[in-house]
Amino acid sequence: MTTATATRPTQTRQRSRINIPATYVLGLSVTLLIVLGVIIVADSSYAMAMSSKSEHVRHSPYYFAIKHLNWMIIGCIFLACGMAIGHKNVRKLAFPMVVLTIIGLILTTHHATSEAVQDSRRWISILGFHAQPSELAKFAVAVFTASVLARTDCKLKTNSLGLKITSAFALLVAAVVAKEPDLGTAIIITSTYFCILLSAEPTQKQVTRLLTILLIAGLIFVGVKDGQKQRVLTWLKQGVGTTADCYQTYHGRLGLGAGMVIGRGPGAGKEKHYLPEANSDFVFATVGEEFGFVGTSVVILLFSCVTWAGLKIAKQAKDPYSRYLAMGITCWITIQALINMLVVTMTVPATGVPLPFISYGGSALVMSMTGFGVLLSIGANTQPPSRPRIRVERPSV
Repeated sequence: MTTATATRPTQTRQRSRINIPATYVLGLSVTLLIVLGVIIVADSSYAMAMSSKSEHVRHSPYYFAIKHLNWMIIGCIFLACGMAIGHKNVRKLAFPMVVLTIIGLILTTHHATSEAVQDSRRWISILGFHAQPSELAKFAVAVFTASVLARTDCKLKTNSLGLKITSAFALLVAAVVAKEPDLGTAIIITSTYFCILLSAEPTQKQVTRLLTILLIAGLIFVGVKDGQKQRVLTWLKQGVGTTADCYQTYHGRLGLGAGMVIGRGPGAGKEKHYLPEANSDFVFATVGEEFGFVGTSVVILLFSCVTWAGLKIAKQAKDPYSRYLAMGITCWITIQALINMLVVTMTVPATGVPLPFISYGGSALVMSMTGFGVLLSIGANTQPPSRPRIRVERPSV
């Protein structure tokens, strides 16, 4: 008696990857960074308010925290406007933003309209309104460069007109910003421009020329400006002593080291009482001291997620303009965050650059959130990733 052995058809399924939309990762990461920023600013600003020379500020310990919340609300409005207007309509505003940027930077050179803060004229003050034109310059350079290069995309290797126009604008803006002096923002502007240019696939000769110009200009500026030269020499000392030159970087690195693994705990930081910019340029030191290695790792992870999501949005963009703009905004946020953290760890010379979405500030926070809104607009119009196919193998008879 023969027994028939029934064999079930075996199905071999290809493992499917979980495709998480980049906009979800971007939105969640930036939201967490903004919430963390509110907590850290409220914590670090308490010490600054209590030691302020202004009696009005001393009577309101959360003076800076309330102002930061107000700026965050304004930033949310600009974020919503960036999403509602859309990146394609933002392209139409490229030239007006260029004009506003140039006018704002010119006003910083005049003592009647500019405001000096720590020997640097980065702010303009008109009718009680304070603004930092260099923050608009970052966004304007990204939008203008993306718009011009998208028009000459197919001719960039043979016709360098788009390269000449955009490089002239970016270098001019960076030079004026560096003269304020604000070398950190100038580096961010030129680096952002260079990243957009690389995504347009220029020739090796074009890249070499631009890099040579940037290198020579940077060396001349550092050599001429006594303040920048002193910062480089201070960095070379690597925290020797507690002199006035090493004061901020010394206490910043001391705060990072004191945090150890889990930190001293929220509100228990000590170095924020000594750091002049504990809630802005050196806010990362406050995070490290109070939340330790765990807290700083979370911040780095969130910025890494922002970078990954932004680059993925740029890769999936439907047209060259969207790709260049997404690349520019992503590199702007990433490079600024990287410089801030490297300064606190004394890996690079000190420069006044806030940590995006976390540091206390008005213009910086509003423009970062505006760029974030435009980036979400690009992500909402990207090409959806293709779903993995499932193969079913049937047994041969």
